[in-house]
Amino acid sequence: MPGARPFHGVAVDAGSGLAATIKAARGDRALPDDLLCFKRAVLQVLGPYASTVLLDATCGPALLPDYPASCAPMLAYEADVYHITEPDRITALPETLTVADYPRMGVRHLKFFLYYAPDDDPALNARKCDLVARVGADCADRGLHFLMEPLVYDRVLRTGSPDFARAKPDLVQRAVETFADPRLRVGTLKIEVPVDLAHVAGFGAPLLSREEALRAFRDTAAQARGLPIVFLSAGCLSIGSRRRCIWRSRRASGFRDSCAVARSGRMQ
Repeated sequence: MPGARPFHGVAVDAGSGLAATIKAARGDRALPDDLLCFKRAVLQVLGPYASTVLLDATCGPALLPDYPASCAPMLAYEADVYHITEPDRITALPETLTVADYPRMGVRHLKFFLYYAPDDDPALNARKCDLVARVGADCADRGLHFLMEPLVYDRVLRTGSPDFARAKPDLVQRAVETFADPRLRVGTLKIEVPVDLAHVAGFGAPLLSREEALRAFRDTAAQARGLPIVFLSAGCLSIGSRRRCIWRSRRASGFRDSCAVARSGRMQ
C-alpha cells in the first residue's frame, strides 16, 4: 500500500461482558468502578506505545484526560454490543453521546460496530447500510475519521462449525464489498480474519489449504478497493498462529498486518 505507515491500536471497548469477568475474578473485593479502573490502567500502561486506544462510549469520555499526548483518542459509537438480542441484530446507538459530541471532546476517531449477514433479508441489510451511511455522513460533516467494523454471521450456519468455515471467506469478502461503497463514507474498515484458522491446514483441521487461506486474504483486500483495512482476530487461534498466517498473507498480497493498517496521517 504505497504511502502507508503502520499504526498500533489497542481495543478495550468491551462493556458488560468485561465488567462481569472482572467482577467474577475479584469476588468480594469487587467495586462499582472496577471496569473504569481497569480501562484506565490499560490506557496508562499501553497508551504510550500505541497510536490509538479504542474505548467504549460509556467509560471513554471520563478517561479522555488519561490519554498520553502521543496516543489518539478513539471512542466507539454504540451501546453495549454484547447485549444485542433482537433478531435483526441492529446496533443500538449510545444514549449519552451523539456524533456531534466527538469533536467537542477533542476526539477525531469514531468506531462503529455492526453485525452483518450478506444472505439476510435484503430489506434488513438495506436498513443496516442506511444506518452506516448516516453515521458516515455525520462523521464527514464534522471532520471525523470513521472506522467501521462489520462482523459477519449466518442465520443457518453455526459460527465455528466446518460449514461456516467453508462459507466464511465469501461472507467476509461480500461484507467488505458492501461497506467499501463510497456512499457509506467509511474511512477505514476493521474486518475479521476471513478464515477460521481452526480449519486451515497447518493450524488446525485441513478443511482449507494454506493456499486457499492466503487467497481469501488477497481476495478480501481486493474487495476493499483501496480503502485502508485493519484485520482483527475474530476468535481465531493464538496470537502467534494469527501472526504467522497474516505474515504470509502480507508477503503474498502486499497489505499490512492485523494491527497496523492505515494511510499516512490517519492517526494523529
